[in-house]
Amino acid sequence: MSVYERLLELPLPLLFVLSIATVALVAALALGVARVARSVWPVTANVEMAGGMLAGLLVPLGFILASVSGDVWSQRDHAKAAVDREALALTEVRSLIGSMENAVYRTAIGDALGVYAGSVVRDDWPAMRVGLGSARSEAALRDLQETWFRANRGNAGAPPDGYELNEMGKRLEDAASARHTRLLLAREHVHPVKLLALLLMMFSTCYVIVELNRKSRREMVNALALFSFSFGTLLFLIVAFDRPFAGVISTASPLSAAVPAAVPTVVPSAVPAVSPGTAR
Repeated sequence: MSVYERLLELPLPLLFVLSIATVALVAALALGVARVARSVWPVTANVEMAGGMLAGLLVPLGFILASVSGDVWSQRDHAKAAVDREALALTEVRSLIGSMENAVYRTAIGDALGVYAGSVVRDDWPAMRVGLGSARSEAALRDLQETWFRANRGNAGAPPDGYELNEMGKRLEDAASARHTRLLLAREHVHPVKLLALLLMMFSTCYVIVELNRKSRREMVNALALFSFSFGTLLFLIVAFDRPFAGVISTASPLSAAVPAAVPTVVPSAVPAVSPGTAR
């Protein structure tokens, strides 16, 4: 687990304080650099930095913040949509299973569905916290798809279960697609270059604040403190919501509620292979 991933696991109050402290450190660094610069290159008498410099720096800083924040919110929204789509598809599969008349198919597919749903909650979600997917969940999904395929081939579209099996195949495709999407999003995070650019822009802005208020220590300290608190809060929101499936604020899995919790301890037996067109 990387240092950044460990930060995501910190309690929210501690992460909030750390985010503000990071911006405050940037402000202190800007103050120190400004003092060193004045000692090396003394300020010319009666010459002040143009006040428009601050506004000119706040515009690109706001642009970078909007870009990074947009990436974070977009990834989280897409992750939530993928999770909900997978849960809805599996819930509909469960409903279709309940409508089937063939007890062999109904039991086999139902057991495979329970194994997959349980593996997603137990295996997939912890793996996604570090940007990975679970091999057990992948195998359980493949077993569910193969169990459905054998049942569908054995039934050959014949009534009374032909409609249920056909619709079930569509829902399983939706579920597999949604799982693929959430696994991709689990690897997404704010690029370090963007965070570095954000901190550099904060440094430049703090430097201008110091230069504009060098004759008034009180106003300078107040401005830097307010800057640290305000932009530290924004940094906290970006970091706390960065990874959709990691950290304290993470997208939860609704599958434990959407699919029965009774999960077999062993992989269910496969549906017996039946040649197409034969009776149940």
